[in-house]
Amino acid sequence: MTCADPATGLPLSKSTLSTILKNSSEYLNIDIKATDVWKKKAPRQHFPVLERHVVEWVYRAQLARVITTDDVILAVAKRFTEQLSSLKDSEQVEDYSGFEFSVGWLGALKNRNGLGRVKTQGDSIIDDPEAFGIPAMRESIKEILKDFAVRDIYNCDELALQ
Repeated sequence: MTCADPATGLPLSKSTLSTILKNSSEYLNIDIKATDVWKKKAPRQHFPVLERHVVEWVYRAQLARVITTDDVILAVAKRFTEQLSSLKDSEQVEDYSGFEFSVGWLGALKNRNGLGRVKTQGDSIIDDPEAFGIPAMRESIKEILKDFAVRDIYNCDELALQ
């Protein structure tokens, strides 16, 4: 059963009307002048120092072609909060007590800073192989493989998987 709302003329169900009447004393005791009465969510906490460090880390990781998943970014953010919290009181500018590392916070951080998926395909662009230790790795692989016959060494570059 429905009846018309006197203020708008729109149909109002019987259950909605009974709920409003049941809670009418609660609605009548609300201080309309209070600014926080209508807020349902807690205000967003601002951590610009933490966000700056996390975003810088993500940019550097993407530049080095490190795969950065949401879990990795959240772990890095937790680590940064531990390090920033351990600073002397005079150097610490943000209070991280009660801070939740949620997927929502991470999504908002990514939206605010334009972070998104980065395609990593093709050959890697490495300007300085020495910086990544590639020559040392090659030498260590050669040392490991020296006791094997050439026919027993699997070479991924020469195998056509089709």
